[in-house]
Amino acid sequence: MQMYNYSFREVIVILERELKRKLPSLSTLHYRLSKLDNKLLEKIILKISKEIIKKKSLKKTHRP
Repeated sequence: MQMYNYSFREVIVILERELKRKLPSLSTLHYRLSKLDNKLLEKIILKISKEIIKKKSLKKTHRP
């Protein structure tokens, strides 16, 4: 399974960087995500993506 053409490993790296916290191992993360309902997973991805976009746009507007 891939999310938006990112591998799970890429997703872990991106999320760790953006959330500034360590995530579970790949196998644990895969297991947990696989148990989520697809609708719930879509909502989570949408929420996280909005936060990342907001964060990125704030960084652009605060550049000297």
